[in-house]
Amino acid sequence: MEKYGDGQRELHCVFVDLEKAYDRVPREELWYCMRKSEVAEKYVRVVQDMYVRSRTMVRCAVGQTEEFKVEVGLHQGLGSEPLPVCYSDGHLSEEVRQKSTWTMMFADDIVICSESREQVEENLERWRFALERRGMKVSRSKTEYMFCE
Repeated sequence: MEKYGDGQRELHCVFVDLEKAYDRVPREELWYCMRKSEVAEKYVRVVQDMYVRSRTMVRCAVGQTEEFKVEVGLHQGLGSEPLPVCYSDGHLSEEVRQKSTWTMMFADDIVICSESREQVEENLERWRFALERRGMKVSRSKTEYMFCE
């Protein structure tokens, strides 16, 4: 990092924001990711059980809605949130990481860095394509670009 901070090399970063990341994850994709990451089947089933017959309601100023089924998306705010396993444990990131100087991921946050603007743009497009194939969407209005000399 010092090489970049001293102005010896350029660094281009994109901070990727995913639209409603937890709301859009197809659950079958999560089960696939967990198995591909060699999570023990008993743990995959425990997580699946959390989503059997999922129902929710919406609280608003005039009261609550009727309960309704939720068939896509993941629960948020749990200590056991499985989204990082799905996207950072190799198979999605491996597909798109090859040419980045580095890519950092945590939960639903992705930072893509490279030494050229062109390369970081190419990597962003790879990520966008891979994420959209899995039901996720990059928020163009909230995704930020940073250049360091």
